[in-house]
Amino acid sequence: MTGTLGPEKRSSRRFALSVPLAVGWQEPNGESIEEAGIATEVSAGGAVIDMARFPSAGSEVSLLEKSSNQKIAARVVRVQNKAGRGYRVFVQLSRPGERFWGLDFRLKKSTADLVELEQALTSGNTDPQVLREFRDAVDYIRKAAWVVQEWQERQSHSRDVSTILPLLMFERIRRTTQLCKVIAAEIQNHAASAESLGVGELSDAIEDLRTRLDGVRKA
Repeated sequence: MTGTLGPEKRSSRRFALSVPLAVGWQEPNGESIEEAGIATEVSAGGAVIDMARFPSAGSEVSLLEKSSNQKIAARVVRVQNKAGRGYRVFVQLSRPGERFWGLDFRLKKSTADLVELEQALTSGNTDPQVLREFRDAVDYIRKAAWVVQEWQERQSHSRDVSTILPLLMFERIRRTTQLCKVIAAEIQNHAASAESLGVGELSDAIEDLRTRLDGVRKA
């Protein structure tokens, strides 16, 4: 019997994905059930799961994400009959589940956030320095994503991948050089001082990096 437990409250955006799950719950008679399901719509707070057998509304269930072997608790808020093709089970997670759904979910959410941010940028006033730092960060992510995609494509076609990692290292060096120049300028303009949070750790890291770079340049 399908049903609903109160109104469905959606506090975060859903994204279409296909995430294999093992759904576990206990029936009123004490029987423990585990049923395979596919999460077809997911959000940070919940999901819609396609299942052949379903727990009743109000049931506490456990979700096992098969590729990562991660578990999370959830509560069934609604069950919808798919007209003889199984059931759509709507669940609310016990805690935010962005990492539970994996990298694909986080990429989709980040893409949607960037689209909204782009619209806001075209209509609002932004500090030029903040905007420049954001642009540099997005540019780094774009190039890192290209390196990962190129790596995957070369692997799938059994092609040489040895030239890919140097490209990623080049981007990291370029990004680090940019950040060093920005920090130097801010120190020059008295925007940072010895009391600034993290200055000691940064100094130690730079000193360690300088020692290792000297070794690389002398090799």
